[in-house]
Amino acid sequence: MIENFKVGDEIYEEFKLKEIREVRDGIIWSLHDKYFISSGNYSPSQCFPVEDKVKSLSETFENWSHELHQLNAQLNYPKIRGYLNNRWIDACDARTDDEKCFNIMQSVSAFIETIKYHVESQKQIVVHGVNIFGR
Repeated sequence: MIENFKVGDEIYEEFKLKEIREVRDGIIWSLHDKYFISSGNYSPSQCFPVEDKVKSLSETFENWSHELHQLNAQLNYPKIRGYLNNRWIDACDARTDDEKCFNIMQSVSAFIETIKYHVESQKQIVVHGVNIFGR
């Protein structure tokens, strides 16, 4: 569902709480996240109102993203962040359908756990008695 956002509204965009600073012809053009002002073309279909469910989903996705960064692995963070953002949008769109939202969250959780498993597996590789990856 596309909301009618206006200047001054707080929203979630890319699972972060932000404030709308500028809207042109129904398109969000400027956002402020309490630290930075960013400008661009932000589709209202990728922004969500401040609701308990959206807040909870956003916090979970932010925690997952943080977990992956803490692995200190050479992951493709831009692609992973894009995937997480797309799945966050899917979860927020499904927020009123508990089963669908749960299935999306389970899928993303499995994605995160698979990445963590593969990163940890690489750390166990030993060549000629030498662990080739730092711990």
